[in-house]
Formats: sequence, C-alpha cells, structure tokens
Amino acid sequence: MYDMLLRKTDELYAGAPERPFFAMAFTSNNHHPFGLPDPSFAIFPESDPEAAFKNSYHYSDYALGKLIDIIRTKPYFQNTIILIVADHSHHANLDYLQDREIPLLVYAPSFFQPERRTDIAGQLDLLPTLLSLSGGDSPYAAMGRDLTVPAERPFAFFAGGSNTDIIGMMRDGFIYYHYLRSSQSILLKGTHPVDMRDMQAEQPELAVELDAMTKHYYQFARSLEKENRIWPESISE
Repeated sequence: MYDMLLRKTDELYAGAPERPFFAMAFTSNNHHPFGLPDPSFAIFPESDPEAAFKNSYHYSDYALGKLIDIIRTKPYFQNTIILIVADHSHHANLDYLQDREIPLLVYAPSFFQPERRTDIAGQLDLLPTLLSLSGGDSPYAAMGRDLTVPAERPFAFFAGGSNTDIIGMMRDGFIYYHYLRSSQSILLKGTHPVDMRDMQAEQPELAVELDAMTKHYYQFARSLEKENRIWPESISE
C-alpha cells in the first residue's frame, strides 16, 4: 500500500507541482489478526502472549521507516507535512488511561523545530492543526482546536469504538465517562498513576460541567450529521 501511495503522490506532484495535494494511507498491519508478510519479522517468541501484536508492530515500524526514507528523497518533501496517528490503542492489558492514549507524530522539519508536547489533545484537533500548518485560507468547519495555538484549558472529547456506548471528556486532570445505554457516569483521575475511585462526590461542580460538555459535543455532532450540515451542498460567505 505504501508503494501505491508513493506512486500516487508522484503522479499528483508531476501533474501540477505548484498545486497542493492531500494523500492518506490507512494501514492495518498492527491490527488483528496481526499478519506478517515474512516470518523474518517475527522477532518475539511464541511464548510471549503478545508476540503476534509485537511482531506486527516490528513490521509496521520497518514499513513506516522505509516510507519516510523514500519521501525524504522526493522533490515535494521540503513542502510536505506528514501526520502519523492511530485510530485507537491495542486495548490489551491496559488501564483506563492507556486505553485512550494513541501516538501522534507531526513530521515537518521545514516548518518547525522538533518538540514533545504533553497537553491533552484528540483526533478532532487534527484537521484544524493540519490546515493551520499548511497555511490554507479556505473556509472549513471543525469541532477541534488548532494545536499550534496554546490553550488555557485543553480538553479532548472521545467516543467508544465499534459497538460501544461510551462518550467522555478529558480536562483539568480528570477523565469523565458517560454510558449512553445505562445513563451511568464516572469521574476518574486523568493522570498516572490511575485511581479507580469515582470522584464525582469530591468534584461535583466539575462532574456537572464535564457531563454537560460531553453530551453537548456528542449531540452537536449527531445533529450536524442528521441535518447534513457537516458538508452542505452550498457554502455562503
């Protein structure tokens, strides 16, 4: 798939070198059932209960590294922003915070100096951040924030994966969960080490505020989707 991605980006650049382009690759190498193209990538022993997962990551790391090395030789590299992100964690043997943590790497050496960020962010923030870095001036709609601009109280909304009813919010060192089917909720410590105590009684005002934020975000997204307002047929200035 990476070979195909490189062919497509070469075609896009050759067809109009002055025109910006966007390309995306959705890999599944390190997703169940964790297949490998060659047994030489199986460096973890079968006695390790997570060997299949770890070996798939070994291959994924190799393939991604090879892709980046090739892109660095392309004429468009100096004007390219590469964003690497996961859709979810691997879910195995994780605590409730690790289960919400995914890697995010923005690789664009021509645009900024490298740094490590530790503030709270979410996948909703990727669109406005990428558009900000690329310098575009077209109208767009997004529910996230531009990560290049410091936030006084950063937060992240999240929703459970397939067949789950979880929505929630992370902010102010706490993580709030709301369960749609049962209407139950829980407020937990949002930093390591984790603590399974429900802190709603200790932080009643924060619990009420995060509950409202969580439900408003969820309902707003559903309303936009239902009314086809995410990408309407026409946009008025």
